[in-house]
Amino acid sequence: MYMRSGVLRYEEIHCLWPPDRILARLRETRPDVLRGFPGTLSWLAGQLADSDRELIRPHFITTDSEMMTMAMRERIRQGFRAPVIDFYDSHEFNMIAWECPSRGLYQVSEATVIAEVVRDGRPAGPGEEGEFVGTALHSWAMPFLRFRLGDLVTRGASGSILARIQGRVADRFVLPDGRSIHPYTLVNPLLNQAPWLRQYQLIQERADRIRVKLVPVPDRHPEPEAIAALGRILASASGVGVGVDVEMVDRIWPAPNGKFRPYYRA
Repeated sequence: MYMRSGVLRYEEIHCLWPPDRILARLRETRPDVLRGFPGTLSWLAGQLADSDRELIRPHFITTDSEMMTMAMRERIRQGFRAPVIDFYDSHEFNMIAWECPSRGLYQVSEATVIAEVVRDGRPAGPGEEGEFVGTALHSWAMPFLRFRLGDLVTRGASGSILARIQGRVADRFVLPDGRSIHPYTLVNPLLNQAPWLRQYQLIQERADRIRVKLVPVPDRHPEPEAIAALGRILASASGVGVGVDVEMVDRIWPAPNGKFRPYYRA
């Protein structure tokens, strides 16, 4: 009904299309609002020419369905010259929370889901990280009651606020000594030490081996010494007995479903 009346018109552009085909369609449609996976939009932002920015001028951009890093957010914002608003959703609950543009916190959709953050079997306190547990309020055919989604989040000052979405519990790296670390333990020093970085992916191939794929900004390829030093810094951050292999690549491809995974266990 909305589409027929000219209200809320939208067009789907497949994220697995080649970049030139996606950009050509965006030039034709000139969307007022652009929505997509953070990994795809971040990748596209690096393909934009100045002439594209004159035609592709969304008022704002929304992202969902996968983890968005700070580097992705900044690349999307600068590339498309538009503010970025992140949504937290899932197949089980549809909309879970949306980001407040002014504060960066996530407001839970209390009309559709009861949100809990659980840490070590107890409710997490304000500022504590824990696993998201949700109860869907509109899933009549297949109710989800206190369903463990498998995502790590940080609780805000109240139960209706999430301070941060960290990603899947399953993405934590289990090390040879039994400890587990979130990949962000490596992401932070990586971003601090590599201002030339455009895209990255961390893959734990074994308990004692992590492969780091890096895509540099065009015309800013680091020297071999800088790459070696970066590998040593990341190995130190990983802990004793963990080796880190740094690999420079031209592009990091998304998964078959079109989503980009910045880190995972092989």
